[in-house]
Amino acid sequence: MSIHSVNGVLSRFRLFLESSFSHIAPIYARNENEEDLRAAWLQANWELLVECVLCWGPPPEFLVEYGGGADLYGVSSRILLPDAVATHKITVHPIGNNNAQVINLLDNKFIHLDDPELNLDFDSFCYSHRGYYYPFQAPLNSVLLEGKNHYSVAVSLEHVTFKKTPIKPE
Repeated sequence: MSIHSVNGVLSRFRLFLESSFSHIAPIYARNENEEDLRAAWLQANWELLVECVLCWGPPPEFLVEYGGGADLYGVSSRILLPDAVATHKITVHPIGNNNAQVINLLDNKFIHLDDPELNLDFDSFCYSHRGYYYPFQAPLNSVLLEGKNHYSVAVSLEHVTFKKTPIKPE
């Protein structure tokens, strides 16, 4: 796996997060804005460690925010260049057969990641265990996807691969 491939960049980002959690948690733990501070920290690192590598222009490209993004600038979820509009997103695909089903770790049911009824989008990495997911706990063994009506899916990282995909204009 190339260090500049989408899978390589996301793998390094995931490892960075895992190694940072124990250092970051005590810093924000007693702050009433702990969740907002974590979201801003995650978004800043997403832009610096993932977007800057995968979207090196020209032309300029920007990724959809990580998780919920930051909440610093009102309508923008970005830290750097808050007026930038996402041009690409990270898509998640089953390894091997494109029609393969994967297990949703939150309900142990098989799903198709490309099911248009689910409309699943990459959200973040998470730790999944016994039907629950934890976005700020290592090991980050899963990827969290969000779909229509806030439908959440967690899929084992062992069964998926990632691609950078242009966002289709609406």
